[in-house]
Amino acid sequence: MPCLADGGDSRTRDYLLIRCGAVGSREMRLARHLAAWFGPRIRYLVDASAGPAEIDPAARAASIQITPEWLAHRRLISFETSGWRCGDYCYYAAVDMIPEMDRAWLIEADVWPSFDDPGAFFAPLEADPADFLAPLYSPRGGAWFWSYTARRVLGPKVAVHGCLFPLTRMTRTAMLHLLHSRAASFTVTARRPTTSGWHDVAPFPVPNDEAFVATVLTRDGFVCGDLSARAPDAFLPDGFTWDAPLHPAEIRLPALRNRILHPVLDADAAPRKLGMLFQRQPTRHAERRAQVIERLGAAAWTRWSGEPLRDAAVP
Repeated sequence: MPCLADGGDSRTRDYLLIRCGAVGSREMRLARHLAAWFGPRIRYLVDASAGPAEIDPAARAASIQITPEWLAHRRLISFETSGWRCGDYCYYAAVDMIPEMDRAWLIEADVWPSFDDPGAFFAPLEADPADFLAPLYSPRGGAWFWSYTARRVLGPKVAVHGCLFPLTRMTRTAMLHLLHSRAASFTVTARRPTTSGWHDVAPFPVPNDEAFVATVLTRDGFVCGDLSARAPDAFLPDGFTWDAPLHPAEIRLPALRNRILHPVLDADAAPRKLGMLFQRQPTRHAERRAQVIERLGAAAWTRWSGEPLRDAAVP
């Protein structure tokens, strides 16, 4: 089942799973770029929990849709934000649909590895025996936003761990363990049946992927590691964040070469993310604005952000 006509041979036994809500030019461009390492071992994991997803005909054979029927079969809760909150569902769908898969990388569609040869990033990690790798994997205190949900569902004394989920790697054994653990966790979460499956009455108590995966695997003795510590030069904070978007043109800049870049957003998605950044951290928003203007010009900032230039002195 090739994902691309020009996918070539795989240089790894790992699979690549592209997490997305639809499959279009952005997702297929990412697949083409990473096919230099993964070859045909690429699948699109498409959130179709709210109905059929838009999938380019050329990518249909390589797409795995996460449907209400599959979620109900696996006793996984579907709710309004489950596609965003529960990225671990992608691993579970893949482990069901790809029986030969022993290990996989999961990448969000707004990530861009800016390596001419993706193997420069992935090859050094081939022999790493960890069951789970994720950026910024570490213990988390009670002040972390998702600690409350993790302790409410997994127990008040659980040692909460967290990570970031834009790019992660997991073994098949860990996927199967988490699949059953996630389904079992919903027995302690209030829920009600609806016409489209099980929906959370109060979705807040559902731990997100960052908290659930890191905490359960650590608690249950799996080997977990910090991906950003294993490849520190690829995860520098000026290119890899969860809240400060990058302009698509920035991925070609020499200063951001050989990086894992996130989130790279187009003009349709960037204004919302930038608006949230302005509300929460206006200083960081101002820094991001100045950086884009310096790199790409004021007109590029305005078109991308949807924000008018308020300072006439800015070139």
